[in-house]
Amino acid sequence: MSLILIVIVRPTGSAVSLPTPEENACPCSASPLQTPPPAAAPPTAVPTPLPRVHDPVLAKEARVYYLFSTGRGITLHTSKDRVTWQRKGRVFAQPMPWTVAAIPGSTESYWAPDISFFNGK
Repeated sequence: MSLILIVIVRPTGSAVSLPTPEENACPCSASPLQTPPPAAAPPTAVPTPLPRVHDPVLAKEARVYYLFSTGRGITLHTSKDRVTWQRKGRVFAQPMPWTVAAIPGSTESYWAPDISFFNGK
């Protein structure tokens, strides 16, 4: 707790006059502070229909959705309704040779895959 002393100097000859207790009274209220009512709770999150994956990327071809994600060999899931998903395994069963050559000691875990259509494929 900090204490602040305010001294008001009034010219009254050679003496210094301090304020009276009434002049120095605190203008604050002695009643307890009124706190606002608590805010309404935010709506609960809707469970995601996607499987628990990291860095997902989604593509649709014909009537099938393909979900690729970070993981060993890039994990792959498929769905026809984006609600029910089937794990299909890995895109790459073995590490890609160029990654092993470029990154000594690399693992099969590839991060943040991306997918694009190229020339209609």
